[in-house]
Amino acid sequence: MTAREATPEYSPVVEILALRTQLKLSQAEFGEMLEVDQATVSRWEHGLQAPDPKVRIRLSELIYRLNATKGIKPEIALVEYSLFPMAIISQDWRVIALSDSLLRTNGQDRERKPIARKKHATADMEQAISLLRGRGFFEGRVGAARIVAHGFMLRDDQEPFEAICTPVAIDGEICRLMQYVFLSEEEFRSRRSACGLLTILDRELSAVAAHSSGSARASAP
Repeated sequence: MTAREATPEYSPVVEILALRTQLKLSQAEFGEMLEVDQATVSRWEHGLQAPDPKVRIRLSELIYRLNATKGIKPEIALVEYSLFPMAIISQDWRVIALSDSLLRTNGQDRERKPIARKKHATADMEQAISLLRGRGFFEGRVGAARIVAHGFMLRDDQEPFEAICTPVAIDGEICRLMQYVFLSEEEFRSRRSACGLLTILDRELSAVAAHSSGSARASAP
């Protein structure tokens, strides 16, 4: 367990179980809703496996639809309701949205600390975004990428992470939707050695994000 993992009272394990209980679904029924089997749901709830990026987006959409929030962009709501560390960052490094889980693992609260600031960039992240820009990410020519880097989160110290980065349009600007997994330094060295700083993936993950955003928009009141 890394220092950045959520506290027991606000962990994905607890929240997934609470969500399933709220819906009054069996593990098999909950899994069917998310297109996974019962055994996978059981592993999530016992902390043996984390949902993959596609399922995280489906979970965010489900929670958004349950809350039926008014007056908030669906893409932003999907991030803010996520049970996992997620953020939307603009091209000029403005923080557009943060998930509650990312705020709370940093000891912050949405009500106390409004999101209206620019994100600092490490040399790692500046290089990664430069590479993305060169590949046409901000023109929609890259569907998804994996980044393994050190970066600043909500504190001043650099932290190692692996993130799936997909494009999302906010007010006509293509921004970065970041789904984070925080790593120990040993895990970081292993993943960086295996994957490098940046890996361009296919368009499948961004297609899921676009579908989820569209579904949430259609269901919004």
